[in-house]
Amino acid sequence: MRMLLLLLFVPLIHAETIQELADADHLRVRVWVAPEQPVATQQVMLNIEIAVDKWFTGGTRIGRFDIPGAIVLQREQLAVNSTRRERGTTWAVQLWQLTIYPQQPGAYRVPPIELKLKVAGHESFNVAGTLTTEPAEFTAVVPEPLTDVATWLATPGLRVTESWSRDDALLEPGDALVRTVRFEGEALASMMLPRLTADEIDGLEVYAKPPRLEDRSNRGSYLAIREDTLTYMMVRPGDYVLPALSFSWWDLEDEVVRTVDLPERVFTVEGELPVEAAPTEEVGAAEPDYRLWAGVLIAAIAAFVILRHIGRSTKQPARAHAEPTAKPPSERELRAAFRKACRRRDKAKALACLYRWLDHAHPRGYEGAVRAWLGSHEAEFDRLTESLFGAKPVSEPDLGRLADHLIAAATTSAQHAARAELDFRLNP
Repeated sequence: MRMLLLLLFVPLIHAETIQELADADHLRVRVWVAPEQPVATQQVMLNIEIAVDKWFTGGTRIGRFDIPGAIVLQREQLAVNSTRRERGTTWAVQLWQLTIYPQQPGAYRVPPIELKLKVAGHESFNVAGTLTTEPAEFTAVVPEPLTDVATWLATPGLRVTESWSRDDALLEPGDALVRTVRFEGEALASMMLPRLTADEIDGLEVYAKPPRLEDRSNRGSYLAIREDTLTYMMVRPGDYVLPALSFSWWDLEDEVVRTVDLPERVFTVEGELPVEAAPTEEVGAAEPDYRLWAGVLIAAIAAFVILRHIGRSTKQPARAHAEPTAKPPSERELRAAFRKACRRRDKAKALACLYRWLDHAHPRGYEGAVRAWLGSHEAEFDRLTESLFGAKPVSEPDLGRLADHLIAAATTSAQHAARAELDFRLNP
């Protein structure tokens, strides 16, 4: 009797598995790619369809996998859910899509992918487990018109736009020219878009801003965006030519090679960097006492601020007939003096010039106090001040790098001059 009850109870405690549901055709998985013969760099959609004749009881997880020579991205974190009827049975269906970008021509194989599933079984309410997909294959090709093209992108559309901070054909030493190039590619990943390189140019200093990358998705359509910004600082007079740029792409809709060209930029730099008079150095002269100079400088600045405050608060009737004062130095002269002191490694003079530059430059040219735009070079500035005023010895600051960074940061900040005036002094 006990044996009979046990035999009757065994089917009730039998636990279904994901594999058993698949073997019994209660669970189906199908994998395919489209297109099967793409152009190299073209977007390939990897489709994974999961169907169960009951319903899903939990989330589906797709295992990681790699394809040598291709970029694989899972951009959509949710599946497309639907139902279908087959022979009177309603199936719940999930469609997952991943994007693959073959970088070179040749045959590619999508390896078996592990799926973690939770579905309703026929003998159990919840069946959880893993199922492995079948492999898939496709071949990337190169159309004949592209055989002589070095690099390209296969896309339905590629747009390249360029903008400059100024249109002047005649510049002066110390001026800055900012170039921004924006790439927009359909059905691409932003990491695939061309990059603007900061090639060295004799007579100019070139600074590259970290690129801005963005990938947008809208109902299965993808748009990749890359924005590069280069700043050219005029160092020496001369005639300069920034070469033209050309970008090729394969139009997937019209099946033709298209090219986007950016014209060359020609300009001339005339004039000399302003030079401040400096005392003649005598052979064997003693090293200047930087701390003494710094103390004198601080006292002079304090006296200047106090006298200026008293002068503004005191009304003098004869002021209209006073002798005209000397023209104050321009922002370009102060900036050049700061750079020169840094190149001579004259720390006390460099700090003094930095104070004068920041205290007298037009406030719309900068955004906030100096520490707001020191960025990663704040340590260099701290070493400069500590080496002059600190009690403990510190490593020597890299004044050349500090000057280049501050001038580039000030130049970039000057492009946004539409804001209200700000107090950008060192200690506002």
